[in-house]
Amino acid sequence: MISSSGLNHKRASNEVKPSSKAGAAVADVSLHKLSLAMQDATLLSLSGAGYTDSRSFGFASCPRVVGAAEGMNVLLERKLQRPDGRVEHAYNVTNVEYTEFEKQGICDVPAAPGSQYSCFPANTNVLYVGLKAAELAVRAGVEAGGGAALPGMILNTSKKTTYTDAATGQEHSVAAGRMECTMQNLVDSLAQHFQEAVPSERHGELNTFVVYNQRSRVTSSAKRKRQPGSLKIHQTPDGSFFDLMRNARDMLLRCGFDVPQLPEVKDYLDHGPSFIFLFHPSLGPLWDVVAQKVQGGSLANKAELVLEVVEACITQLHVDGSLRVQADSVMGGSEDALAVNYNQIRSRHDLQLHQQTSRTLWQSGAANGSSDSTVSSAGASQTALPLHQELSNILGGGLLGGRPTHMPAYRQSSKVSGQRLVYSNRCGRVMFKNVTVQNQGVDWGHEGNIYWQHKVQRHESCNIVLHGRSEFEASNVTIQGTQSFDVPDGYKMIVTAGPNGAVRSSLEPLQSEPSWQWKYTMGPNSNIQLQLEKANTRHHDQLKFEAAPLSYII
Repeated sequence: MISSSGLNHKRASNEVKPSSKAGAAVADVSLHKLSLAMQDATLLSLSGAGYTDSRSFGFASCPRVVGAAEGMNVLLERKLQRPDGRVEHAYNVTNVEYTEFEKQGICDVPAAPGSQYSCFPANTNVLYVGLKAAELAVRAGVEAGGGAALPGMILNTSKKTTYTDAATGQEHSVAAGRMECTMQNLVDSLAQHFQEAVPSERHGELNTFVVYNQRSRVTSSAKRKRQPGSLKIHQTPDGSFFDLMRNARDMLLRCGFDVPQLPEVKDYLDHGPSFIFLFHPSLGPLWDVVAQKVQGGSLANKAELVLEVVEACITQLHVDGSLRVQADSVMGGSEDALAVNYNQIRSRHDLQLHQQTSRTLWQSGAANGSSDSTVSSAGASQTALPLHQELSNILGGGLLGGRPTHMPAYRQSSKVSGQRLVYSNRCGRVMFKNVTVQNQGVDWGHEGNIYWQHKVQRHESCNIVLHGRSEFEASNVTIQGTQSFDVPDGYKMIVTAGPNGAVRSSLEPLQSEPSWQWKYTMGPNSNIQLQLEKANTRHHDQLKFEAAPLSYII
């Protein structure tokens, strides 16, 4: 039996507990679809519902248009005959691909008479996977062999393919089949078995679940290219970008911004959106968090605002034209993986050396003045490898005469190489207070504009680039025309209005800590509250230890 009434529509959970590899949110989606799922609370809700209740598998779902080429989420009940003759009931939420509706006896009918939406919600391929449950299911499938190792095997014959006849040179179009293995149907191996049928009011207790949200907050697939002249933008890149701007407007309204209405589809396709607002997901991702970082302002008609930055404090920002903020270190700094390993090895070696020295001194004192000289530490007999030998083993080269050279000499090792992101406060920051940006902005009439790729021509723009750990602060100023502000690593740029209204900028070096940062706390209603802390008001109670310099010579 397949049902939609028993789907477990879980709400978001703000409780986050420490864990190690308990579950994962995964997606088999396009970039535009994922960019929607990453906004606000969708992924957090999915992960929270799965983790806090130790669920095995979950789906992020939303309304589905009748007849859409999308799978649907259903609650599957199976009656299984046991060897002893008894019947048991197996339950799990699952996905049914649109190519299988007829085979499964599913009627894709509206949820209500006249509605465009189906009675079954959409499968978006945005999933929560309980890693332990998934591992056990995969191991069992491999041991069983056959189709059990590959879930959801279907032959999709809904597509056509074209080929050219080598003899005649004519092109033909014929029906074709595509073998698919749908990863989301791993859930069919995670069914729960009961001796009795489970009543609908207890379906919410199952280990498989669904979180449900507005469609524009979960998915906007781009499965096909829009035909020239067509106004049908559903499941096209143009439609995905339109949904993205719809979400952007909703969020900016929550931030207290005045934002133009979105145009009708024809006007959108002919002349572009009424505005462009793009931002890094980590600015939130919760919109309630963004609304505390961005408070008040406006976007004029056909304005462009891009915030590729996480640390922002914006109050009364008015954009009539184009303003783009780009931080090359958005969430922290990139560190050389080899340098990180080097510092970890050296710190561990220093600790071992200290412990060994302490044991030696204690044993010496015991031998000279204590009758019980046989007492020893369990680890005293274990001698740590010399530092140069451990580095040689780990780094695999760069040693001269059995001893290491300077750090740069073995930086070329292929065993530990590359850059990795280290989350920290070493990132770009921007602060606007009572700022107006006026310029000619985007050339909306340019024929080469591709809005969903954000490839647009501009007449003028105000561009702010933040390198490394840098800050940009503008207050009580109007910035007109084409302007470019390039802030070097380790500096803060301050922009104000001069005596005659001209833009005046200055650079000053930053201290070891940012000049401001957000302090996050949990509010009384489990909401996240932000408080702005400036450097001169913060208290430093913790002793900080610096890592060994890279030029350290052994």
